[in-house]
Amino acid sequence: MFLYFATCVVNLMSFSATIGLTWTSSAIPRLKRSDDSNPLGREITADEESLLGSLYIVGSIVGPFLASPITSRLGRKLTMVIFTLPTIASFLLEAFVDEMALYYLARVLGGLTGGCIYTTIPIYVAEISESSNRGALAAFFGIFGTLGNLFSYALGTYVDIKMFSLISLIPPTLMIACLLGCVPETPYHLVAKGDDEEAIRVLRKFRGKGCDAHGELVQIKKAFECKQERVGFGELIRDSKKALIIAVVGSSLQQFTGIYAIQIYLQPIFEMAPEGLDPGVATIVIGVAKVITFLLTVLTVDRLGRRRLLLTSSIGVFVSLGSLGTFFLLETERVPWFPVACLVAFVVAFNFGMGSVPLILLGELFPPRFKSPAAVLAVTVSQLLAFLITFAFPLLIRSIGIGSCFWIFAASGLICFAFTYALIPETKGKTLLQIQELLHPEKKTIT
Repeated sequence: MFLYFATCVVNLMSFSATIGLTWTSSAIPRLKRSDDSNPLGREITADEESLLGSLYIVGSIVGPFLASPITSRLGRKLTMVIFTLPTIASFLLEAFVDEMALYYLARVLGGLTGGCIYTTIPIYVAEISESSNRGALAAFFGIFGTLGNLFSYALGTYVDIKMFSLISLIPPTLMIACLLGCVPETPYHLVAKGDDEEAIRVLRKFRGKGCDAHGELVQIKKAFECKQERVGFGELIRDSKKALIIAVVGSSLQQFTGIYAIQIYLQPIFEMAPEGLDPGVATIVIGVAKVITFLLTVLTVDRLGRRRLLLTSSIGVFVSLGSLGTFFLLETERVPWFPVACLVAFVVAFNFGMGSVPLILLGELFPPRFKSPAAVLAVTVSQLLAFLITFAFPLLIRSIGIGSCFWIFAASGLICFAFTYALIPETKGKTLLQIQELLHPEKKTIT
């Protein structure tokens, strides 16, 4: 039970980071008013809205590069403590400031935590788990993320900016208290530092007193002996070009669906819909849909082929976003619930394929020595695109209209369908060697 408790504790970081990401969904509508609910005392401009939404992603781009070396030197636990402090500072600033420059700073600080979660939480969870429960424990990362979405959408709808930000301090503060109070460092890091005695104590805490801690310690040491040499991007591009194209294009197409922009500006999007639709309630419905569909994805993703999921998902993304774009272009007021239905369909379609499969392929397409540089490159390109799209979204709405924006996003579904059909092999149930032979039929062995 303690193993699951520790996994929940560290994933409060994912929960908090997602609150920070979607803070703007309820805050921007208030900052665009001229009443007492606006701490600025004036309406924000279109440029300010774009920066407020996108600067979080600037921090998330920098976060992994700062966190990665600290994770190795100071440990996974202390790194999570250090990089949760920026999100606490972010919420404090958002609760008390009345200047745009300080809101910008808050968004970048929150993004540092948001970027760090991808390099710390998965490592920590993988190193404390066993082979029998590693998959289930890894799923907590996404579950807590979608719960953070729901928390943000629900709370932000009914309380003001200050109260929302102050209540949002509770999860990261609780996480730090638990990490410093009772949740230990991973046995892998302790072995790396030469502290075998503490590693055995920690293993017994995670596994229970009857476990074979000494036997597992031997396996951990063998894992260190089998570490691969580090490789550069030049070698990655030369030896795994097709896999790299699939990884980078797949993660980029995720962003071209507008997923970040939709999450960050969700409530403002619904406020553009016809009267009769409550934007707050609609936002909460989407949050609930994200939680449910993620849980269903966890249960089904290993039962269906990657190609089938991507092909089906891409068509679903195209139809749902295209339908939403058409709704706004026609400016119809007869079916106010239609935007909610379209975005629920989008969330379902996206989570089942375009949102989940590229991450799975990132772990399946590359030999072990290429996994780390490939992940860095794919994630960096993806986050840069997320920033550009999120920044441009409010400006594009004003220049070409929200309906045209959604049709641009919808086009990513068709591109993904064609790309998947032409280039992406089926990897379900195949070994690394078999996958490499599919990617490089001229080669017989992995080099």
